[in-house]
Amino acid sequence: MAHHHHTDDKASQCVNCHMTATTYMGVDARRDHSFRVPDPLLSHQVGSPDACTTCHTGQTPAWATKAIQAWVADLQKPPQKPEFATTFMAADQGINKDKALLNIANDGGYSAIVRASAALRLSPNQVANDQQSIADLLNDESWMIRLGTVRSVMQLPVLQRWQLLSAHLDEPVQAVRYEIARALAGLPLYQRTKTQSDKVQRLYKEFITDSAFNSGMPDMQVILGLFSLNQQDTLSAETYFRQALTITPDYQDALLNLADLYRATGRDDKAGDLLKLAVKAHPNAVDPHYALALWYVRQKSLPDAQIELQKAYEIQPGFRPTTLALALVMEQLNQREKAYKLVTSWLNTYGSDPQLEQLRQRLRY
Repeated sequence: MAHHHHTDDKASQCVNCHMTATTYMGVDARRDHSFRVPDPLLSHQVGSPDACTTCHTGQTPAWATKAIQAWVADLQKPPQKPEFATTFMAADQGINKDKALLNIANDGGYSAIVRASAALRLSPNQVANDQQSIADLLNDESWMIRLGTVRSVMQLPVLQRWQLLSAHLDEPVQAVRYEIARALAGLPLYQRTKTQSDKVQRLYKEFITDSAFNSGMPDMQVILGLFSLNQQDTLSAETYFRQALTITPDYQDALLNLADLYRATGRDDKAGDLLKLAVKAHPNAVDPHYALALWYVRQKSLPDAQIELQKAYEIQPGFRPTTLALALVMEQLNQREKAYKLVTSWLNTYGSDPQLEQLRQRLRY
């Protein structure tokens, strides 16, 4: 479309505009797996790589958009499907986008990976209350969509997971069976038929056996820890989380999950040091600040909780749980006007939310 405006060899390569590369871990540059029309403003909005301003350093997304519009003003633009990235970003910030997500997940015009990504972002309420749609997605011919849907089912209590997944114990794709095994961990097998119990046990055995291949990685230790937790085996879970920290002492997921295990087993006094370590090691991540803030709330140290929530809010202003928690702490500290302004700003930016609307009404008086 605008290829003739770039004449040097590097800029004229198709992949450099349509499959931008991101460098991972400082050494590994990987290209986007899709071939897309550049959209600088959208890239800026959702934080995805932008081919234009990556090359034209010092320029803005607005400048790049204006330049592209000038080039293609006289061309008939092909019809495009609604952009899914903004829906995904909103869902990741805790904003309910279930209707849009379900439409994307069911729309065969999108790629399988996009539809699967929509399915795994469905809220617990959507998964629990629209089981026919979930069942249809679990029967989709694409294994990626089935996998994404199984992960969304993990949000439900184990017996509800069983209702949705019991028909899929003979799933043909190993990656999906792996997630089904994780989802059914903790299922009371004595309430199942022998055939059902045997099949679930085979899924468990396959999961544990295959996990051994990656047992030297901290993320696999955390996955095994969470699997053990679902089976009510807190001793094994603690061992796995500790092993992850032996491999990587500041591994965020291990620190947060071990701290939460301490909370759940009556050792919350030991959780604080882990959470403070997580914040120190990952100062620009939301989850450690948020988890430490909740620990301070449990210790009845609201000023410290406010400091951590404020940091989390500054890192990701649109994240709904942080906004709600910060406003509630402000309310408890008699900072009602600040809390009201915070909630109003979020609602004006991101739209209606029943819980935040109710809180704003309470703060108004």
